[in-house]
Amino acid sequence: MAAWIRILLVVTIAALTLHTMFNYAGPQTGFSASDPCNKMLIYNIGLGDDVSTEFGSELSRSDICLYQGGINIQGASANTREFLVFNNRNKSFNAATALTSNDDYSEVVMEAERGSIKLYYTFDNGIDLTKATKQDPVKITFLGKKFNVFNVQANQFSAFSGDSKLLKVGDVIDVNGKQAKLAQVGSNGAIIVEVDGQLEVIQRSGTKEINGVQVTNQESFYDSNNLLNNIAEVVIGEQSLRTIVDGEYYSTSNQQWRWNIGGLTSATSTLTATDTEFSGPFIGIENEIEYSSDSDNPPKTGECINLPENYINICLDGLSSKSYTDVDINIDTVDLTEAGGGASEQAIHFKATNNKLRVSGTRTNEMWITSDNRLYYYSSGIKLGTFDGTNVGKIENLDLKKDGSTYTILSSQANDNVAFAFSGSSLSTITWNERNIKSSNGKLITKHGINVKDINDDELSLSVPESRLFARFKLISTAN
Repeated sequence: MAAWIRILLVVTIAALTLHTMFNYAGPQTGFSASDPCNKMLIYNIGLGDDVSTEFGSELSRSDICLYQGGINIQGASANTREFLVFNNRNKSFNAATALTSNDDYSEVVMEAERGSIKLYYTFDNGIDLTKATKQDPVKITFLGKKFNVFNVQANQFSAFSGDSKLLKVGDVIDVNGKQAKLAQVGSNGAIIVEVDGQLEVIQRSGTKEINGVQVTNQESFYDSNNLLNNIAEVVIGEQSLRTIVDGEYYSTSNQQWRWNIGGLTSATSTLTATDTEFSGPFIGIENEIEYSSDSDNPPKTGECINLPENYINICLDGLSSKSYTDVDINIDTVDLTEAGGGASEQAIHFKATNNKLRVSGTRTNEMWITSDNRLYYYSSGIKLGTFDGTNVGKIENLDLKKDGSTYTILSSQANDNVAFAFSGSSLSTITWNERNIKSSNGKLITKHGINVKDINDDELSLSVPESRLFARFKLISTAN
């Protein structure tokens, strides 16, 4: 018989045995453990936009693989599930640049305020968690880990936690070079475990150290008709007894996240308010580490924000691939003889790497604008172009306007325009969203994606995308 068939038969018999022994039905979760779920989500996030604009403020198993199942306490049952929450209570988690964040970032990064990323474990129907005891704990699965919970108070609980394994009688596993074997399962829930020849009896929910290896009997399933079908769920290796309190660090080794716990003594369902705050019982974590400046070393392309246990990885996967036009802007002397003029004069000079400058429907790579609003562009020689004093033309698909001596590239996004002016032969000012950026540092990328590449006293260099630039965010789940 194939190994997987034997395992399936064992689990099926165990489930039937458990039902017979305790005589109650498990909670109805409305889904099968075999139901598919997304292990990965990829969305394009606009520069300066919060992640929730595309992912939404609340993600559940229907969006990405998160836990959904049930718990039992002394015959009562409840459906439970996890939610991943972004931008909670207007706390920003976004794709940022040196312009959108007002910090000297050298590239596009992920910015996250403290508390802007949360994962919650919630209850679909009411259950009295205070009935859980050390001998009969409530077993929850959170962040892919199993917690045997007891001593429940409003915003704290005690729990045994560890990585459990399902073993049948005779199974042997290696633990740091020592051989641990499930020798027997008793009808009363006790088990016998052997570690390198040393045998010990462990009562249900009990823990013993055997030959230097800590073993916890989390649950066992006894079949009197076939002892080979007896199985046990055990933690072999270190299992910690913890008291988990709201506001404390997730662990001493992981202080990038804090516990967010409340309402555990309320025997009601968990309700979500309009600001994604919960009432009723909930267990959660939220990011303690904050990425708000370059000194915080925020995640860049190819880097991730990782939830504890690497349960969910939130990664900046790159930027949307776009075609760009590089444009150099300076003061130049335009020769008017080719256009029928009698002399040359100074003008604002635009020179692009390709024919993505547009003047009156004509594509060109070079144009000049005089102080008295005459426009010349290069197309088989310098020619006089149509210019009404305001509408100059386009760079890629963005309108270029002129008002007095100030030129403005109108963005596709609100509060995102780039404006500049020359005085004599010098660049006198350049602003983004009316903020002077002439002396700004970092990679100056607008919400639309215009990269202000170089600002000199006598020249300005821009790189303009064909359409809006996006940061590609990838969510990867390790949940089963």
